[in-house]
Amino acid sequence: MYKIPAGLCRRAIRQRQRRKLVKKGLIQPWDHRGCEGLQIHPVEEIFPVVNGSEETEKAVNELEKEMWQRFYGTGFWRSPSHREVEA
Repeated sequence: MYKIPAGLCRRAIRQRQRRKLVKKGLIQPWDHRGCEGLQIHPVEEIFPVVNGSEETEKAVNELEKEMWQRFYGTGFWRSPSHREVEA
């Protein structure tokens, strides 16, 4: 009987499980040659830019101020330094 590091055991188990899943067709085989299948999508396609009205901006600012006042002194944040400086 031999002692081997636990990390090597975990890695071997993960590789064995991955091979089984690939064989069953549940996941794609890993390609070590490059990033040919990698696709980068711009954020604008996923989250379209919404131009809100001035009224909406004011409502959002008021809500943010209200939330800051509610949580400021309760220890929700570690220190006041996390609060953004208003210009």
